[in-house]
Amino acid sequence: KNLRQKRKKIKKANNNKIFVAIEGKCTSGKTTLSNLLNNDFDITLLHADDFFLNDKQKEKEIPIGEYIDQERIDKLLTDIKTNDTVIYQKYDCTNKCYLETTIKDVKDIIVLEGVYSYNSLLSKHFDYLVFVHVDKDIQNNRLLKRSSPFIYNKFITEWIPRENKYF
Repeated sequence: KNLRQKRKKIKKANNNKIFVAIEGKCTSGKTTLSNLLNNDFDITLLHADDFFLNDKQKEKEIPIGEYIDQERIDKLLTDIKTNDTVIYQKYDCTNKCYLETTIKDVKDIIVLEGVYSYNSLLSKHFDYLVFVHVDKDIQNNRLLKRSSPFIYNKFITEWIPRENKYF
């Protein structure tokens, strides 16, 4: 109830949509938190994982913090500011293709969750940042439980070192 009252106050103050980034290291609970918010509140939920770089984009050297397709996210967030219906392309890493996705009723609160969601290009869109921290041992245990040995190794040797440089 308290959160709902604060939401009304924030909305009245801004008289606009509210943009929130949920940022943090892998396995910190960003997706779990955003899913809980999505279940309890009327929000539009976006996942940075839907904007992974395709193979061609990965061919060039990628600066720290730019491991997602920022241009597509930037365009989507810009479109959401002025439209109640938006169409965008999610990247399916498994099948290496884009899937057309439609949001028919953009809500007053928009949440983008995922690593790099509050990077230097995207941060301009957000009114609030929620940073979720995870202890290194807990992170490692979560990765071991949810990943194959190959994927676990990618996290340890490639993805976590990138995240650490970014943060």
